[in-house]
Amino acid sequence: MSNPPSAMACSSRGRTRRCRSARSSCLLPLLLAIACGAPSDQGRFSVSRATATAIGFVQENDATPQTPAMSVSVRYALAQSAGNLNVVVVGWNDTTAQVASVTDTKGNAYQLAVGPTQFSGQVTQSIYYARNIAAAAASANTVNVSFTVPAVFADVRTLEYSGLDPASPVDVTASATGSAATSSTPAAATTSAPDLLVAANTVTTWTTTPGAGWTSRVITSPDGDIAEDRTVSVAGSYSATALLATPGPWVMQMVAFKPASSAPPPTAPTNLAATAASSTRVDLSWTNTSTTQTGVKIERSTDNVTFTQIALAGATAVSYSDTGLSASTTYFYRVRATSTFGDSAYSSTASATTPAPPPPPPAPIAFVQTNYATPQTAVTRVSVPYTQTQSAGDLNVVVVGWNDTTAQVASVTDAKGNAYQLAVGPTLFPDRLSQSIYYAPNIAAAAAGANTVNVSFNVAAEFADIRILEYAGLAAASPVDVTASATGSTATSSTPAAVTTNASDLLVAANVVATTTADAGPGWTNRVITAPDGDIAEDQVVSVAGSYGATAPLSSAGPWVMQMVAFKGAPSGPPPPPPSAPTNLAATAASSAQINLSWTNTSTTQTGVKIERSTDNATFAQIAVAGGTAASYSDVGLGPSTTYFYRVRATNGSGDSAYSNT
Repeated sequence: MSNPPSAMACSSRGRTRRCRSARSSCLLPLLLAIACGAPSDQGRFSVSRATATAIGFVQENDATPQTPAMSVSVRYALAQSAGNLNVVVVGWNDTTAQVASVTDTKGNAYQLAVGPTQFSGQVTQSIYYARNIAAAAASANTVNVSFTVPAVFADVRTLEYSGLDPASPVDVTASATGSAATSSTPAAATTSAPDLLVAANTVTTWTTTPGAGWTSRVITSPDGDIAEDRTVSVAGSYSATALLATPGPWVMQMVAFKPASSAPPPTAPTNLAATAASSTRVDLSWTNTSTTQTGVKIERSTDNVTFTQIALAGATAVSYSDTGLSASTTYFYRVRATSTFGDSAYSSTASATTPAPPPPPPAPIAFVQTNYATPQTAVTRVSVPYTQTQSAGDLNVVVVGWNDTTAQVASVTDAKGNAYQLAVGPTLFPDRLSQSIYYAPNIAAAAAGANTVNVSFNVAAEFADIRILEYAGLAAASPVDVTASATGSTATSSTPAAVTTNASDLLVAANVVATTTADAGPGWTNRVITAPDGDIAEDQVVSVAGSYGATAPLSSAGPWVMQMVAFKGAPSGPPPPPPSAPTNLAATAASSAQINLSWTNTSTTQTGVKIERSTDNATFAQIAVAGGTAASYSDVGLGPSTTYFYRVRATNGSGDSAYSNT
């Protein structure tokens, strides 16, 4: 029994509380020193003992660190008897920390009886127990409670009892939260007689007395949290109460422990199944086989060797959702039924692997910068700098136009070593104009003016017109969706429609003209019209997959080449698989300078067809990328009396197909 609080006052947690007097006169100086802030590495304990043949209280000790603690240790000061029951009450003044483990130096196994029970944002409490404990000499066993993060005002109370069931001692539990001047639990119906009822609270004020019929084993100082008990001789409905000095947030829990019993435990659940419901949740289901069980203990492991109890489901529960898990991890589970007579054997083991977490939403597609160069004499090399800072992961686009059909692009490179690929072209207006569009995905970062694009030709190109652009928010790998190109001599340059396959695409279009371009087409944004050449680069972002073409009006009719490339936005999910290879490739010499190709497409997901040429059937070079639905191509500007070899392969955002026949 605890004595009434003394008249001595001390301050804790910003409130003034009354310190309880000692439970034995020999401890009075020590307890008063602890209550008012003097340091001590020892808690307080009762020296009363019970007989070994009946349910009885043996001893208590506690620790109440007043600074946030990652772990708290409490020693059992008296000798401990084999077969007894240890009870550990863990309370703390926050709802962020969690109990990571409860252990002791004798290796007793602690299990969660009830909790964690939380008053939101204020206090948390759990009650653990170790059954059938090992014997220990006085002060030879220390309980250690570890937290996941430092716990605020941790309050750990340890108790020992005799005469309880050494196999499965928990009968029923109850818990509640509130802010009235009396902490209490709802009633719980016990199923055995006699039962030991152990109750405890964690409060923000101060506990003054135990409830009617209860015996106070400790009111901690300076925290004012109680541990109380009573023994009931008849099975029935019981609740716990404890009076507070003033109203304030509290958590109250009660555990009913059974005496030793020789009745059989329940039978094991069957048909345990585990299903990953998300990257952080696994759902369990099982079949109960017993009518006497009072709950189902659920255990989890990540190695199928060491299992930890994570929950105690109700007697009739047949499912449980385990949440807060890690993605891409395999978890193993087992369950067993429990009752007043002990635990069943374990069920079979079930496992589930959580999937990878969903990808973050993609960054929005955005234009960053543009620049151009228009030498007015025939040149074999043109350099254009990016004048602003470049961000890693962005996409560079290089439009190469020139006013002849003899020169060919030999290479496109830049100072940062980004790899440029041909998106579409070369598209030729016979004897007048040529244009190709290149791109470099997932570029390296560069300071302002530190990256220059270099375009080299195999022979001097007439009136070369190089436009460079940078965009953010596009796919880092295989960004090309579809392409389109056309030639003409009307007063409007345009491409045929291309059917995009991606919900969020950037359309980049450009022309090379013999006259000048007046403006961007309807719905398009003019990024640059070069001077003095009058060639445009324009773009638009589309949010729905569909059929799109590019237009740009000219100042007057005249020869033009127009191309469009649809680039895919950064993906938010897994890409489609690569396409299958085209078949039936055929090559026919149309003249001494032209060969016509034809093939059969076998895929519905391809975004283009890459065409490669060789003169020795060993070393092939890519010469063009045809549109996603293209089934033919004319290779012009060839040498007479020469054998050429060709092969093609389909491409999409996930990669390239195998090659066709040669």
